[in-house]
Amino acid sequence: MLDLAQENPQKILAKDLKENWKGGKGLAMPDGIKVSVWYNEEGISFRRGNGARKNPERLLSWEEAAERIEILYRNGQFTTRESSVTVEVKKDPVRNIERILTALRKMPGQKDVAEERLEGARQQLVQAKEEVNKPFEKENELRSVQERLTKINAELDMKPKEEPKKMIKKEELKKCL
Repeated sequence: MLDLAQENPQKILAKDLKENWKGGKGLAMPDGIKVSVWYNEEGISFRRGNGARKNPERLLSWEEAAERIEILYRNGQFTTRESSVTVEVKKDPVRNIERILTALRKMPGQKDVAEERLEGARQQLVQAKEEVNKPFEKENELRSVQERLTKINAELDMKPKEEPKKMIKKEELKKCL
């Protein structure tokens, strides 16, 4: 997204974040600390424990979030959920290294899956471009229905309108009684 929007990527990203991130969630950090996060019009609210929505400890504006994401992206440190790997870190360093190595061994398979998905998306794009260039099969039928609708509307406009009902004034009503 940032490569496509070189003119003002932070502004575009901030707008996209604001439009797409709503609500909140609770997170457990690797050290066991619980954090609540709330996304609203102003930005991202954070709080240790619960209560980010009503009583945040920190509010990160959408512009600040976009700036931070851009910095991470440009430094090659930004990742998405799809491209990240989670490794549970415990007290035993040897087991931690084994877990990390296992996660690293899985990465080529993840890359293959991502490349297959990318190829599928490219094929869908080609098919979509072909479909857009095809003529609309029911174009003549659509024109016919539109013409008929125009005629019906014209006929409805030609019918004589009912004359408005005459209002009787109070004085005239008294004369009749």
